[in-house]
Amino acid sequence: MKKEVKRKSIHVLSVLFIVPLFVRPEIFNELIYASLSIGLRLEIVRFYTGSLIMFDELLRDYERKNVAGYFNLVLGFTLLVSFTSNSVLIISGILIAALSDAIGAIVGTLYGSRVRTINGKRRSLEGTLAGFLTSLAILVPLLGPITGLIGAVLYVLNDLFRPGDDNISNPLVPLVAWNLVNFSRRILLGA
Repeated sequence: MKKEVKRKSIHVLSVLFIVPLFVRPEIFNELIYASLSIGLRLEIVRFYTGSLIMFDELLRDYERKNVAGYFNLVLGFTLLVSFTSNSVLIISGILIAALSDAIGAIVGTLYGSRVRTINGKRRSLEGTLAGFLTSLAILVPLLGPITGLIGAVLYVLNDLFRPGDDNISNPLVPLVAWNLVNFSRRILLGA
C-alpha cells in the first residue's frame, strides 16, 4: 500500500511538465521529445543492467519485465503533443494523467472498501469515484461542461476497461472527448 502511494505521489510531479508551456511555449514540444529520449535511454539501461537504482523500489512486478510506467507516461505526453497543438488540450491531458490517475489510486488504496476485479485489475468504487470527480474538476473549467463530463466518463471507462498501461492513454482522454463533441456538433448541427 505504501509503495502505491509513493508511486502516485511521484506521478503527481508530472504536472510540472506544463510549466514550460507557460514559460517557453516555443520549446515545449522539444522538451517533451527530449524527455521521451531520456526515458528511452533509461529504459535501455534498465533492461541491460536489470536495474535503475532510483526507480527499482517503485516498479510494479509486471514493469520489471516490461516498459516502466514513467516511460509510458512520457510516451502518452508525446502522443498528445503530436496530435494537437492546442495548449488547453495539452494542459488538460497532462493534468488528467498526473492528477486523476494518482488521486484515484491513492484514495482507492487508502480508503477503498468496495473493491472489484475488473478486466484483471483491482478497482475500488471510492478510487474510481475520486478519479472521476478529479477529472470533472479539471475538465469542466478547461473544456466546458459537456466536453468535461464526457471526458470524465471516458477517463473512468479508460481506467476500468482498457488493456495495458493507462499512462499512455490517459493524456489523450481530453483530446478524444473534444473531438467526440466537435464531431457530434458537426453531424447534428451541420456546422
